[in-house]
Amino acid sequence: MYPKNVNPICYLSAEFAIDSDLPTYSGGLGVLAGDVIKEAADSDMPMVGIGILYKGKEFVQYITHDGKETQRDSQFDHDTSFLRQTTIGGKHLEITIPMDGYEVKVKAYHIRLSDTCVLYFLSTDLDDNSPEWISDMDALYRGDADSQIRQQILLGVGGIKLLAALGIKPKLYHINEGRPELIIWELVAQSMKTGLPFEESWQKAKAQIVYTNHTLVSAGNLEYNIDTIRYWAVPFAKNIGVTPDQLIESGFKDGKFSITFFALNNSVKHSAVSKVHGEYCKKEWKDFKFEAITNGIHMPTWQDSDFRMVSTMSDR
Repeated sequence: MYPKNVNPICYLSAEFAIDSDLPTYSGGLGVLAGDVIKEAADSDMPMVGIGILYKGKEFVQYITHDGKETQRDSQFDHDTSFLRQTTIGGKHLEITIPMDGYEVKVKAYHIRLSDTCVLYFLSTDLDDNSPEWISDMDALYRGDADSQIRQQILLGVGGIKLLAALGIKPKLYHINEGRPELIIWELVAQSMKTGLPFEESWQKAKAQIVYTNHTLVSAGNLEYNIDTIRYWAVPFAKNIGVTPDQLIESGFKDGKFSITFFALNNSVKHSAVSKVHGEYCKKEWKDFKFEAITNGIHMPTWQDSDFRMVSTMSDR
């Protein structure tokens, strides 16, 4: 269990590159997220990471005998790996996300990186769930708009529900790129249970969220038809007695729902990943202030063991 007297930073990301065999990353976003949480562990900084446990369809890249690049499925077995299924009182933890007329069941796995640094992965790959929720776990960045939004619900809403079930109370929520943006729906719902009105709950949640943008290309700044995101917002709006548009209107931009615009509007601090990227972000989103934080790396991950020994020696 996570120490009860510690209020960590909660770091949510669609990708985490923790091990080359674990199919929960695609590229730079995951590498940065993995390095951040590993460095937090080494620095004794309290942090809880939350990601999605993908099965790795077409995850392994290889070259055929005739020089062509192709992919095959990962053989990583979650249940026999270094991951551990998350439990409470010796029983496997299972949380539920209420939808319109049904519930989605979610299980969690984790890896402990230090006494106060734990990385959790969520999965809807349970027999009780419908086929579409199960197939969402096949691979990172696959599926249509509905599948993408379901995964964002899992990461955002499911992530906050996981923390509540474990009794973890973060002091700050850091969303790494826009896909975890729906955490605010569940943060607001939990706040309203204490009697705080919707608008005040929304502002309270926003004050706890910081956001990092990684790129200006469209693949990292997804947009959806408003009717599509509205459909998925309905059960969460019903749960707290508001309209679906009250949950999504802060993401409306040029007739679409933008996850980036939603994340920018619902966070108190915005960062870029380099000085140059920061300048482009300021030009692209002129109404928001960006702080440039140049990407760092977790040195022990990328250094050969012999070089690690040299780098820790004195200059004598």
